[in-house]
Amino acid sequence: MLKGKFGAAAVMLLCGVAVGCQKASPTRPTVDDTASVSAASVTDARTGVTVVAARPASPAANASISWASQPITLSVSNGVTSNGSALTYTFQVATDSAFTSISFTKAGIAAGNGTTSVAVDKLPGSKTYYWRAQANPAAGAGPYSTTRAFVVGPEVTLGTPSLASPVNGARAFSPVNLTINNIARTGPAGAIIYTVDVASDSGFGNVVFSTESAEGSGQTVVALPLSALRDGQTYFWRAKAADRTNQITTPYSGVASFIAQSFNLATAKMWDNPPDFADWPETAKITAIDFTGGAMIVDFDRRDGNNRWPDQIPPGFAGPLQYTLGMCRFVEGSWACSGVVEFWYDRPLDQTAEPSRFWREWWYDSARWGPLASNPPADGELVGVFVGSGDLRGRTWTRVTCPGFCERSNIQFVPLSFGVASYRF
Repeated sequence: MLKGKFGAAAVMLLCGVAVGCQKASPTRPTVDDTASVSAASVTDARTGVTVVAARPASPAANASISWASQPITLSVSNGVTSNGSALTYTFQVATDSAFTSISFTKAGIAAGNGTTSVAVDKLPGSKTYYWRAQANPAAGAGPYSTTRAFVVGPEVTLGTPSLASPVNGARAFSPVNLTINNIARTGPAGAIIYTVDVASDSGFGNVVFSTESAEGSGQTVVALPLSALRDGQTYFWRAKAADRTNQITTPYSGVASFIAQSFNLATAKMWDNPPDFADWPETAKITAIDFTGGAMIVDFDRRDGNNRWPDQIPPGFAGPLQYTLGMCRFVEGSWACSGVVEFWYDRPLDQTAEPSRFWREWWYDSARWGPLASNPPADGELVGVFVGSGDLRGRTWTRVTCPGFCERSNIQFVPLSFGVASYRF
């Protein structure tokens, strides 16, 4: 006769809900595909105490769990004993239902109030796992619960950001565009957000600017207001990336430096263009700059549509012209600017020449273009891109004597690229 808290009726109840009362080792588990599978039990031949196995509670059978949701918590409804003695639990996770390849195990877990749980160490992704829990009396090993399976989705990994420009103490002109090479990633990553810090010291003890920016196409550009900087001072910057959907944040990139340099169009030298170009009304905004390796494609908000700049027929032209594309470069210690590429309304935007040859295709003699013609551009050099209405080349009129429609865009700074790069503003 069994001794302890449970009487004969209770023992019969235990046996009734069990697969079978037996004086043997724990029963072999099966995959828990339904909630109606009966719990296994064992009876200790020496003490006569019967232990009914715990039942899996969560996660649900065959649950799909994203890799980022780890750690996974396994929970069971507690097992019971015929004499009411305390149980401890051993949880196992394996890559096979026979539990020959154990991925995680933890023993000696004290019973909780009705349920008992354990947090599993992070598991590799893109795998199916099987788990079970063993309810153990003080006298020895108890029965295993039924086995449940769950699937861990693909692992998401993020590379560390790298800084494209400005770097290596280069001059950076207002507005400073901090350009980050977008990170590499594997798995189903969510939206990427970059955090950028700018400091006056390399240890980032004095951060003067910090912001977050959504990832751009190919590269991510963060505009740094000149108000945060002192002209001529060296600054340091870094970036890190985060996928908040998957709760992953990368380490910071390496640290890069630049020298803040203000830009004033009024003090820049205009070569072969109207000398007071800086005084023209700024009525347009550069919206896109694309480098293709063979051209620089520039678009602006008044190139097309109902509010586009009007066509003009400059003196000596047989047909209309809409605008001239130009560039500012910092050469020989000062800014030099010139608009040279004339566009009629339907001229293809890629007819701008190969960027590495701008100094020969755009500014091919020093008599008209001074230092622009004698200083080849460098890949990654920071340049200011602009457009002006009508024909800018070789014109000496001023805003006062403008023969037609005289307006200009902003000056948009980007790294000149001999390869492929895209910027949106």
